[in-house]
Amino acid sequence: MKIFNWRVGNIWVDLAVITANAWETAQVNQWVDYSHTTIFPHLYPILRAVFGLGDAVDSDAYNNAVKEIKEIAKILNTHLQGKTHLVSNRITVADIAVAVQFIPLYQTILDAGFRKAMPNVGTWLEALVKLPEVVRRVGNVKFAGKAIKATHVLEKKKEEPKPAAAPKKVEKATEGMDHFFQHYDPEGYTIYFVHYDKYEGEGVVLYQTSNLMNGFLQRMDEKFRNYTFSMMAILGDEPNLEIQGVWMFRGKGIPQEMIDHPQFEYYQRRELDVKNEADKKLISDFWAGKVDSIANGLKIQECKMFK
Repeated sequence: MKIFNWRVGNIWVDLAVITANAWETAQVNQWVDYSHTTIFPHLYPILRAVFGLGDAVDSDAYNNAVKEIKEIAKILNTHLQGKTHLVSNRITVADIAVAVQFIPLYQTILDAGFRKAMPNVGTWLEALVKLPEVVRRVGNVKFAGKAIKATHVLEKKKEEPKPAAAPKKVEKATEGMDHFFQHYDPEGYTIYFVHYDKYEGEGVVLYQTSNLMNGFLQRMDEKFRNYTFSMMAILGDEPNLEIQGVWMFRGKGIPQEMIDHPQFEYYQRRELDVKNEADKKLISDFWAGKVDSIANGLKIQECKMFK
């Protein structure tokens, strides 16, 4: 048993937490990292905008933060289906790390209507804030009935309406890909499709799959950006997610920098031919793709460019 000290606002919570094995510990660590790297960056501008902290928040940044937080809540709601806690069947630091981010959100912008649509998150969070250890340090937490309007937001100046441009016959993305194929130099560059070989238990949860993909890209040599271009994506739906992507390298074949990447050995790879219509479509699917569009026959859940 370990005693963890966790900060909730200006208050420290002491909590006894047990992890049964290394696998549970790894899951706890993932959720803690997720709370720091994914939830908090969106929480901060919301709290600034609602409580008037620091400089006014750009309206687009605020609206995007709210949108992302709601998407994260959906991920949590799916993960908590049939569960009482984020990891195993007992409270861990994972629950505390994520809950301390969501408590102020449930007190401010996530109103009763939204919470009704996320019953699993609500049940989990309500049970946690009623724990004596939490009440003793934080007090009785009350969630907002109606969302609090953010007043510390910098609205953009309204621009004079411009005459509508004549509609283009071809979408911009399609035009861009057509231009690429017309000017592509097959002697100077090589294009590959890559597909991650999942282990048993991988590709089940979106945030874990996202960590896998982002970790792969983060371990790339920064200098390698000068010689390559790619779009990596998470495709499909939980619990059958796939990591795939299309890479273009300068020169012929796969560069040594890619071969030396410690995780690249777990990726299947196939060279693509721009003269082949199926390969051209695959390249366009990824390079012109965005969230919710279709690539390789599957819906894109998340995508990230490396260039």
